[in-house]
Amino acid sequence: MKKRLFSFMVVAMMTIGAFAQADLVKQFGNKNGVMGITITSEMLQLIPKEEMAEDNPEIAVLLDKLESMQMLTCSSEEVGRKLVSDVIEVLRSGGYKEVLSPKDGDNEEETGYFKALSSDRSSLVFCTKEERGTAVVMMNGTFTWDDLKALGIREKK
Repeated sequence: MKKRLFSFMVVAMMTIGAFAQADLVKQFGNKNGVMGITITSEMLQLIPKEEMAEDNPEIAVLLDKLESMQMLTCSSEEVGRKLVSDVIEVLRSGGYKEVLSPKDGDNEEETGYFKALSSDRSSLVFCTKEERGTAVVMMNGTFTWDDLKALGIREKK
């Protein structure tokens, strides 16, 4: 799942208005070695869905339901630790609940957070630390908790 999410992020960045309860790019992006990018619904329409469905069927299911994405990345381990800590603090204070993603056997550290924004709109955030650096990805759209459960995402108890 993590490799697929990273692949999705790369495709989204190459094909390059934010929507979010927490505007992570505005708060943390382009500061202290952190690169921030917002991908709007118009930009998401440029992603080749057929190709994503072949390589990443789990992510492709959500693609049609995404309205926007925000991504933060950095390569410094120290900056990455601070970024994740600060983002998690913002998410927790904003009512996000911690979730667990399916494990794919990698040595990456990943923390996920979910918040239902309304009956049919939600926000999902993953903070991933790996050898290449740190990435925070916020996905907002018309997906539901049931959609995420079908992908193997579950509440942390």
